[in-house]
Amino acid sequence: MENSALLTELERSFTEKNYQTWLGVRLVRHKPGFVHLELPVRPEFLNTLGTVHGGFLANLADSALCSAILSELPPGITCSSIEIKVNYLLPVRGNILRADASVIRRGKNIGVSRAELFAPDGALAAVATGTFMIQSLSSFSCLPRVD
Repeated sequence: MENSALLTELERSFTEKNYQTWLGVRLVRHKPGFVHLELPVRPEFLNTLGTVHGGFLANLADSALCSAILSELPPGITCSSIEIKVNYLLPVRGNILRADASVIRRGKNIGVSRAELFAPDGALAAVATGTFMIQSLSSFSCLPRVD
């Protein structure tokens, strides 16, 4: 069953000023346990060969993997990456990257998700898995703030 407060929190995370919005990552579709993200490719994302640098694919994968977990968590609970693994399948050229991610398993403290990243022509460009620590947002209050 969909939790509208939960999804509103997820949607808000893609509209606040942060790293993801600076990059241009967009939350296109979501439901509990699933997200579809898009990342418009900018010239700065290209490597010397003219293809999208793998780091941007890894970033999109990490965002999608974590967001899939977040889509199942109640308000006030978040997740952070423990490990991600990305298998790059082909070099990507073009103007937009797409990612679909879904939850494989979520427990009380750990969640695991899987993502597929697609080139503009729909070709499967990478697959990724991620493991995430699930914790209260209040556990981050002890961290120093960077302004």
